[in-house]
Amino acid sequence: MEKKLLTVLVIEPNKKPYVKVIKDELSDLQKQVGGLIQVVCLGESKTDKDISIDLIVNDEGKLMSLPFNRWLFSVGISDFIVGNAFLVASNADGEFVSLPEADIKKWSYEFRL
Repeated sequence: MEKKLLTVLVIEPNKKPYVKVIKDELSDLQKQVGGLIQVVCLGESKTDKDISIDLIVNDEGKLMSLPFNRWLFSVGISDFIVGNAFLVASNADGEFVSLPEADIKKWSYEFRL
């Protein structure tokens, strides 16, 4: 069975965020961040209350001293991101789904350089 494709917003150190399409497979998610993944929920989508916005980061990024990426200030979160990261949406069943266009615009602005 072929895996679905996900539209995500990639956030790399010292680069503007950009849209990328990746396969919804653990190996592809891990490849994007360079290791084990950690999912950080950033809250509801601005356009679809049935999905949430998730930030995917390298779970061991800080231990590996990956390069600083961005500061993160969201609901109940005040931290910094290291290494490559990306945003994806998830549905009520916890499955990843493509990031809606309105959220791509919002978060591209939030994570601008």
